[in-house]
Amino acid sequence: MVSQKWPKRQWADIKKRLATNFPANFHTDKTIEMLDHCVLADELKILTPYISLGRLCLSRNTNLADYDCPCMYFHNDQYTVSTYDNLNKWYFNSSKEAVEFVKQNIPLIV
Repeated sequence: MVSQKWPKRQWADIKKRLATNFPANFHTDKTIEMLDHCVLADELKILTPYISLGRLCLSRNTNLADYDCPCMYFHNDQYTVSTYDNLNKWYFNSSKEAVEFVKQNIPLIV
């Protein structure tokens, strides 16, 4: 079982990396909005966050080789939730709606 301190530290590191390591066209400010909503959600803040191709992804384990993780990003003026392979996508008007979708469907998409 992963310590509760690991995800908390990881969330802060991911937020810092999103804020400093990506060009403006990645819209990381919008991804950070989703990250901030995730941290407030008990169901999500215990997951392990990571960045893949500029997307915020969530995993139940620290192996990160799990390709069933949901990913969140902002593209074409829409908040997007996708499967890791980006084949299935759901679009939202707000970061809060996107995170609510992940919360409600986490057993299905993680």
